[in-house]
Amino acid sequence: MGIKAFIPAAGLGTRLRPLTDHIPKPLLPALARPILDYVLDNLLELPIEKIGINLHHKGDQIKQWIGSTGYSGMVEFFNEEKILGTGGALANAKDFLKGGTFLVHNGDIISSIDLLSFYEAHLRRHGLITLAVDKTNTKEAFIGLDVSGNVCAVRDFGDKSAVKRWVAYTGIAFYEPRFLDFLPEGESDIRPYWIEAVKAGERITTFDIGGVSCNDLGTIDSYAAFVAKELQLRGEERYIAFGESIPVSSSIKGMCVIENGAIVEEKTTLENVILLSGAVVKSGEHVKNELRFGELHLPLNTFKKDKSIVRDPDTLSGGSNRVYTVVSLSDDMRGVLLKTPPDDPEFKRQIEYARFFRDNGVPVPRILYLDERRHRVLFEDLGRKDLYEIFHSTKDVKEMIPLYYSALDSLIAFQTVQSEGCQLLDSWHFDKKNLLWETSYFLNRFVKGFLGITKTDSKELHSELEKLAEKVDGYPKKVMHRDYQSRNIMVIGKDTHIVDFQGARMGPPAYDAASIIYDPYCPLSPEIEEDLVDYYIDKMIKKGKSTRVILRESLLYCGLQRHMQALGAYGLLSKTKGKEWFVQHIPRALFLLKREADLVKQEFPVLAELIKSLPEKN
Repeated sequence: MGIKAFIPAAGLGTRLRPLTDHIPKPLLPALARPILDYVLDNLLELPIEKIGINLHHKGDQIKQWIGSTGYSGMVEFFNEEKILGTGGALANAKDFLKGGTFLVHNGDIISSIDLLSFYEAHLRRHGLITLAVDKTNTKEAFIGLDVSGNVCAVRDFGDKSAVKRWVAYTGIAFYEPRFLDFLPEGESDIRPYWIEAVKAGERITTFDIGGVSCNDLGTIDSYAAFVAKELQLRGEERYIAFGESIPVSSSIKGMCVIENGAIVEEKTTLENVILLSGAVVKSGEHVKNELRFGELHLPLNTFKKDKSIVRDPDTLSGGSNRVYTVVSLSDDMRGVLLKTPPDDPEFKRQIEYARFFRDNGVPVPRILYLDERRHRVLFEDLGRKDLYEIFHSTKDVKEMIPLYYSALDSLIAFQTVQSEGCQLLDSWHFDKKNLLWETSYFLNRFVKGFLGITKTDSKELHSELEKLAEKVDGYPKKVMHRDYQSRNIMVIGKDTHIVDFQGARMGPPAYDAASIIYDPYCPLSPEIEEDLVDYYIDKMIKKGKSTRVILRESLLYCGLQRHMQALGAYGLLSKTKGKEWFVQHIPRALFLLKREADLVKQEFPVLAELIKSLPEKN
């Protein structure tokens, strides 16, 4: 049987004003996820049956958000015409809570407390209430414990003479339903009724959170500090929400978060800033140590890098905003957990693709567990060895050829699957529009943004890019990974497995072959490149999926297209997102692009001349 939980969310958020004059505290975003989403996600580590949420301030916004998520079917709301206080809120929900043990979790607390261990400790102790406390937080300690470790006083209530130690309350507690009988109807503070229960012979115990993180996001400084901490645990300094962008002419220094709905205009400088929905940074502005939300401009004191915080070693990082974490399932088994924001457009696609490819014999990771409500999926762990790591730890690259053959075999299995079996995949095409976006990305993010070359707007150049897009779009389409490079090929023994495939669509198969054979991450000799090209073409012909002429030709033009895209990505990731390690791959990508441009200079003279002129070093 499940238990019920209650989240107090009716408060005015006075300490967060003026932000909370416009948005309820539980909906403040932290890296695209509202605070309330973090709370609900944590609650569902328990066998939760239903969740009650009380509402008052901006309650309609909370209802609307819940209604847009997978949580809606398990949430019951309790409206308060006037705020009833911490005790009155529970009394108002008495009929909802009275069936058994329930959890109360404040709506502005984000913690990594092991709630299951906490719940089990509460049941073992057979007390009325168990409060989660932080014994290390002496600054906010107001819960008095007696010699047995039970609660005997709460600030101004109870027997202070019996107190042997004061501890801080986290805002999280388990209750037995009989406590509800101590509460009066109407408005009340819960704390004196804890003591009333103790006086009546009931026992209130505590659960020490043991030094794990517990963040009270009740102030602007604590909110900003939490966001900064989350970034650093990911090994990041900057976060730009999906769909948002920074102009090439703008620059970022230090830490920066740009949430959905923020606007950054040309020639701006951002330094240690958080931009929330409706924020506008106007052309030419230099914004430093500031939070913006709509028209609000608030100073930030705590949004900066903390040298004591180190990247979580179990967090797998890359070029995107998606966060993968390695989790232990048993002594000898691990999994990789993906958590995404509720509005992640790729989550459904990744799940459907994983099932489809797996069912059709393509070597992708198995899904071990799926929680669609929380946008969580646990994949089998394919280890930490990818093709990139093995390549750079191998002295003789020729020893890598069998692994490259395996990677191409995996690719061919991927590309030749019958896409009609997955409507989501079959209906999504890599077309002229996508190809033109990629070359625009190259011009804006690499040529202009990274190299600082601004004269790239000639009609002749754009005409040639249109012609290139039409040419690549005209090749026969198969299933296409779109980012088939060494970081996305995991190796177990002699076998290769494909990851990060949620961007797959129907497109020219040579794009993927060029991505791995001419991978800037792993420079191969021309002899090995040619051997791999022959291997791939021969295998595709045997499958009856193309001709030698089409594959040879399309490898050149798709490679040209791919390397422009890659350089655009390296420019954005290194300069705008602060992931400077991508800079090391620019020289090889530029070499490959120049080699390809030289081969098509008769057909695309303006583009070839531009590429030839690009400096090797910025």
